[in-house]
Amino acid sequence: FSVLNYTAGASSVRVAPYLMATLVGLLPGTAAVVILGDASTGNISPLLMLVSVVTAAVGISGLIYETRLARRAG
Repeated sequence: FSVLNYTAGASSVRVAPYLMATLVGLLPGTAAVVILGDASTGNISPLLMLVSVVTAAVGISGLIYETRLARRAG
């Protein structure tokens, strides 16, 4: 993350878009770690599984969107 932070700081990226992108980008990984930790106890909450599925769907949707944009541009 350090290289990304320095690059964003040296460029013209505004704080609010950077923070929003960081939150959205870190959410899937954070949810995955929480679910893995909870699954290791043997108790998997249905609500936690729902959050996991929704978070994964958001991440995959973003990946598909970015891939389509890149293909159209290049």
